[in-house]
Amino acid sequence: MKVIKHNDALKGKNSDKCKTLEYSFMDKDIDLGIATISGRYPDE
Repeated sequence: MKVIKHNDALKGKNSDKCKTLEYSFMDKDIDLGIATISGRYPDE
């Protein structure tokens, strides 16, 4: 099992209301992503 710490995640955001964390296992078949949405997204 591989452990990826929160500090090693790639942080991004689509807008002020949608923030993302991407955890890469350095494997061509699997990665993990978490999107946190606060409020209405998308705006329309």
